[in-house]
Formats: sequence, C-alpha cells, structure tokens
Amino acid sequence: MPGGIPLSDLRVVVGRTVLTSTQGQKRRAAAISIHPRWNPATFSFDVAVVHLASPVNGIRPVALVSPGVDALERPGTLATVTGWGNTLQQPAGPGGGGVNYPDRMREAKVPITSRAECATAYASADLSITATMLCAGRTNLDTCQGDSGGPLFFKAVGPGYIQVGITSWGIGCGATGFPGVYTRLSNRGVGNFILSATGGVPVNSAQAA
Repeated sequence: MPGGIPLSDLRVVVGRTVLTSTQGQKRRAAAISIHPRWNPATFSFDVAVVHLASPVNGIRPVALVSPGVDALERPGTLATVTGWGNTLQQPAGPGGGGVNYPDRMREAKVPITSRAECATAYASADLSITATMLCAGRTNLDTCQGDSGGPLFFKAVGPGYIQVGITSWGIGCGATGFPGVYTRLSNRGVGNFILSATGGVPVNSAQAA
C-alpha cells in the first residue's frame, strides 16, 4: 500500500483525542478501497475507504453529505476541521515555518471559500481546482501536514455531525491567499464511490468530472 506499510500492520483507532493515551478502540484494517479515478498528479478523487476487520461499538458515526447536495458549501460558512497536524503557519514559498505537532487533537473553524475564488488563487501556481475539491480556510487558519485524511464537517440540525470534506492538499498552511483544499464529498463521483464501497446504494450512476 502507499507509504510502504503492509495492510497486515495497519491499525485504526476510533475514539482517541490524545495520541499518547490508550483511549478508544483499536481495529485491524481488513482491506482498503481506493477510488479508481484517483490522480496523484492533480489530487482529483482523493478518497479511499478503509474496511475494518471488526465493528466499532458505542460510537455514533459521523453522517456523510449526500452526493449531489451542496447546500452546506455556501462561501463564508464556518466548518470545523480536526487533527493532530502541524499547528505552525507555513509560507506559500520555499522554506518551512517550523513544526509543532500536538499530543491532544486540535480543532478550528474555517470559512468555506467559493470555488471560483479558490480556482483563481491556485491558477497563479498552475494548479487546478476540480469539481472533486472544496476549499476552506483563511490566513493562519487552516489544516496542515499531519491533518491529511481528516474531516471537514458541520453540526447537524439534529444530533450528530455531517462531513462534507476530507483534508487533502494546499500551498503552505494558513498562507495568505491559499485556502486549504478538501475532497468534496458532495461530488457524485466521490460520494457514490463511498456508498458503493460501504455497501450503500449510489444516488445515481452519474460520475461528475
């Protein structure tokens, strides 16, 4: 698998907020489904599903936004991101800005950015924002290295939460003019892949580009 870790050595821990603690439930990974259209050159369709060898008990799963439903993606709306990634701002240009990896999970509220604004920003670096991507963040408010794969989510109207994105990539971390880029779960090509991989029924057969 990517990163050189054999599947037999991969473990998933659910319900832990402090890395060095023994919180949560540990499960073996039985299989990994990677989106067949995943493009490592462009980061399009940056999504995979890890299948656990045994169920997780007593923890309410976060709901996923339905494919094709983008009502939560209004520019300026604050979404929540979480992770154990670097907490120090990283510049957009060469050279790092230092590192600080917390032991306790951190969270932040990041504003959704319009696709047009995000596409214009990244076009200056010859990078494309496709329909499989969602942008969020502002100067010094972003996800960073170590947060990849984490959720971008909202509080649901009822109990629980709704996830709309997966931390994917970006230029710098909290760099002025470059919001973070997330895999867009409302994209039909992304959302239907997750539904199919988890035994659900795709919303329809359309595969958005």
